Amino acid sequence: MALADLNALRGMLNPALPAREDVFSHESFGFHAQQAAEKCLKAWIASLGKRYPRTHDLMSLIEELLDVGEDTSGLDTLVDLNPFAVEYRSEPLDSDDDVLDRCAALVEIQALFDRIPNLIGPLE
Repeated sequence: MALADLNALRGMLNPALPAREDVFSHESFGFHAQQAAEKCLKAWIASLGKRYPRTHDLMSLIEELLDVGEDTSGLDTLVDLNPFAVEYRSEPLDSDDDVLDRCAALVEIQALFDRIPNLIGPLE
């Protein structure tokens, strides 16, 4: 399921689509970015034989990994996606300050997937 959200992000950045920001809102893109990160972190935790908490809070998931000795360096910036899990699902962004750099978000999430290739399998 994490891979499905990652692929949705890739599709939203497809240069063949005209006016992508008009087609896919910042809230929609952010939601899929948050979901891809959340599901990937939960899969990582599950792969360690641990139960992950029922939460959308990416920091809680990162702390779970840290607590079992996993290297979580560089993952803290994912926490910026937290508002897209719930808050921006039903409300518009507060300001232009909340707009995601879509390409940077995709690179960051891809890097998370790349950290655990044996967990998810090869990405295409």
